[in-house]
Amino acid sequence: MSFLKRLFGGKPEPERPRFTHLVQVCIPLASGPFGDESERERVLEIEDDLRDALAKQPIGEVDGHDFGAGTFLIWLYGRSASELAEFVRANLPEVPPGTTMLLRHGDVEDKNAREETISL
Repeated sequence: MSFLKRLFGGKPEPERPRFTHLVQVCIPLASGPFGDESERERVLEIEDDLRDALAKQPIGEVDGHDFGAGTFLIWLYGRSASELAEFVRANLPEVPPGTTMLLRHGDVEDKNAREETISL
């Protein structure tokens, strides 16, 4: 809640769901460690498409991305890694060969959470 709302009152903001399971999409780049301009535009569009699709579903959210070492990573968090991964598969456009998804089944602070990597 903002400072002014707390000070003067007002309707409380709805509580956001707690998303703790990770799905990380790893897309290989063909043109160097950061890809060329057209590759970067293409993968950023993929991220935007996933963000737009998730805005209509309360199962998770896109948390950001990272470029480097010849890959583009999209970080997503949801209430269930399996459910979020299925959603990503259903909404992911065609991706380059070698694209993978890392699923972490459990809270990010749980050192014993099961992880698995799926090829797309």
